[in-house]
Amino acid sequence: MGHIDIINRAIPLFDKLVIGIGRNANKDPMFTEERRLNWLLEIYKDEPRVSAVVYEGLTVNCCKS
Repeated sequence: MGHIDIINRAIPLFDKLVIGIGRNANKDPMFTEERRLNWLLEIYKDEPRVSAVVYEGLTVNCCKS
C-alpha cells in the first residue's frame, strides 16, 4: 500500500499525475502490467488528475514522450 500512499500524498501537489508502470524483461512479476494498470484505473476512477501508462525501456524516455 506504500505506492498508493505516495500517490495520495502527491495528488494535492500537482495538476496531473501520470503513474508509470515499467516493463522489465529481467523480472517475473507477480501481477501483469495490465492487471496493475487496471487496479490503478479502478482505484482512481473518480480522480481525473491521475492517469497511468505502461511503458518499456528507460523511464526518462517515457517521461519525454
